[in-house]
Amino acid sequence: MLRLFGHSKNYSWGSPDAIPRFIGTEPTDEPLAELWFGAHSSGPTLTDDESSLSEHIARDVDGTLGPDVAQRFSHRLPYLVKLLAPASAVSLQVHPNATYAAAGYAAEQREQVEAANRTFSDAFHKPEMLFAVTPFEGLIGFRDLEAIQATLARFTHPALRPAADLIRRSPADLKEAFGYLSRLGRDDVAGIVQESSRVGSSHDDSVAGISALAAQYPGDPGVVASVLLDRVVLAPGDAAFVPSGVVHSYRSGLAVEVMANSDNVFRAGLTRKRVSLPQVLDNLLTDPPRVFRAPGDGTASYDIDPGTPEFAISHIWVDGDHRTLPAFGPKLVLCLNGEVSLVSRSGEIVLTRGRAAFIPHADGAVSTQGAGSVIVVRTPAARDLPHEGGSR
Repeated sequence: MLRLFGHSKNYSWGSPDAIPRFIGTEPTDEPLAELWFGAHSSGPTLTDDESSLSEHIARDVDGTLGPDVAQRFSHRLPYLVKLLAPASAVSLQVHPNATYAAAGYAAEQREQVEAANRTFSDAFHKPEMLFAVTPFEGLIGFRDLEAIQATLARFTHPALRPAADLIRRSPADLKEAFGYLSRLGRDDVAGIVQESSRVGSSHDDSVAGISALAAQYPGDPGVVASVLLDRVVLAPGDAAFVPSGVVHSYRSGLAVEVMANSDNVFRAGLTRKRVSLPQVLDNLLTDPPRVFRAPGDGTASYDIDPGTPEFAISHIWVDGDHRTLPAFGPKLVLCLNGEVSLVSRSGEIVLTRGRAAFIPHADGAVSTQGAGSVIVVRTPAARDLPHEGGSR
């Protein structure tokens, strides 16, 4: 087993104190948006001996990943785990599907596109799962069509009429309506924001969201496009699955984010970075969010398996008893509360809140002891998937 030391990402939208408070360190003046645990080149995670997790995997692929996972995922760790702490809205974005990512990355490699100008960070898709540690809020997927129509009908601004007409015409035109709103000019955005205060928001969260987002990203068309999206509120222990292609923007709270091992992001708005709207629309799905509510009082152990080949997660409470983690494949364990010991044939690691460990396939079954809760991230065996086989 390997103790992991997360890789910090100081993006401007991050909270300066949510992650430091959680892991027990002093905040700095910089926002700490994400803490990565994994083996992606954009955020290499270090281990006890100051080498990276990627280096450990490369030295013994079958021992760390197991032959099945190594073969299915081209000798790569299939997943990436992050602590995520937005203080303001994360960019309105989608992730590419597997075929699109592989083709786009290969084309940029052939054309020798400079790193600063690349659209693709790697050749892989990025479905992801959010597990709320504190109350967490975001925009995920599209709202019910009738709800969208009711919101747009409250406005008189002419720039909204084409979107309303598209949505009335056909549910399939929701994608086109999103594209249209995401291209609005600053003057139209400003006019709609101004009208939103007159329209009022007491019974419409999407209208309230316009003013809040406009304060963070003035003139950004994503402010208006957000009215199409579903506001999702997660209580601690709840989770939301976001497949590749589902548009989303996370807004506040602290969560564990588990995803396929990729850093591909296409932005549609709510950002000061480059917008890639053609790529967004090429991959956009109009699916609603998939939300998993925690059972009972939040102290239950339970599994969340979204059916994606790269990962499934388990929330495990340890209360003096011995629990055994599955022996198959590589596992990453992140402690959420208390103090939990992991015991395997290779030794013992004690985890406290915010600390993580990697369990290689070769360690086999691992028992947990102590008092607290952990998130366990694992890769399902091919035989346990809805359709046997892996995916990139």
